[in-house]
Amino acid sequence: MAILHFYALYYHWHSFSPSSLFPLPPTNASTSPPPAPQMPPPHTQQMPPSPTLYLAPMVRASTTPLRLLSLHYGAQKVYTEETIDRAIIATTRTPNTTLHTIDYKKETKLVLRIHEQERKNVIFQIGSADPEMALRAARKVQGDVAGIDLNCGCPKHFSTHGGMGSKLLTEPDKLCLVRNRNEQIETSL
Repeated sequence: MAILHFYALYYHWHSFSPSSLFPLPPTNASTSPPPAPQMPPPHTQQMPPSPTLYLAPMVRASTTPLRLLSLHYGAQKVYTEETIDRAIIATTRTPNTTLHTIDYKKETKLVLRIHEQERKNVIFQIGSADPEMALRAARKVQGDVAGIDLNCGCPKHFSTHGGMGSKLLTEPDKLCLVRNRNEQIETSL
């Protein structure tokens, strides 16, 4: 669903038709294929008033490059991929002066990267079923993000078998505990 929103945003802004993005092969050898569409510079066309545009959290997609591109083309808020509480807690926060990012690494594995250009617009999504672990994870990143989100909607087995994602909706008492603990977090931005 989120991918459709991103593409819909792209089509809406630039009035591309699907056939210009995916041209059909020529019908005979004498006609040349249509030229490839050129991506116009951002914010050159007036957009009609619309609701706030978000890039939804998508596993293996909501990485730093896509978040930056989405902000470049007008998204007001972007979400990180869901990061499990234990994974972010086990990381070391390291400023990366070469890339102008804050990297959260566990040994040599990059778990999360936040670019300085997105800090005021990025929402960190936590996967958690434990109030104390969720609080520790949120505190770990609170100074580098604009907000914290608890994943309560993912129906995938990866999330639900650990009591996270949409499984939290079946346990309202636990969900309230996790939510109440995370209300203690304030982002610094």
